[in-house]
Amino acid sequence: MTPLAIVVQALTRALDVPVSTIMPTDRPPQHVIVTRIGSSEPTFGTSISRFLVECFAPSPLEAEQLGEEVHAAWLSSRGGSIHWIDSDHNLAPYDPPSTGSAGATGEAGVRRYQFTGSVQFLDRAF
Repeated sequence: MTPLAIVVQALTRALDVPVSTIMPTDRPPQHVIVTRIGSSEPTFGTSISRFLVECFAPSPLEAEQLGEEVHAAWLSSRGGSIHWIDSDHNLAPYDPPSTGSAGATGEAGVRRYQFTGSVQFLDRAF
């Protein structure tokens, strides 16, 4: 499994909302998208990858609540292939690209909270 697949699997097990790596075509009211945004040079036995975690919901309050739930699940995902996990503790709303009722995706009724974090994997996980 790749680092991204491991993280998606861990969050899918911990959450009651869909978790994916791309925007779903048929979007559920709440969902999470995980994107790998970088990595560090591997050390002996481990490697570290960085991720962006985006939490989508119909309203700002629902998006914030989902963001809090996902962030808590993220921090408790240690175990198995995940040797260590951390957050940049930057959970915040992502402002829409335009004014009005359009959400962060440019659609009415869609709001997004997001955060970034790092995961250290045991090299034998891949």
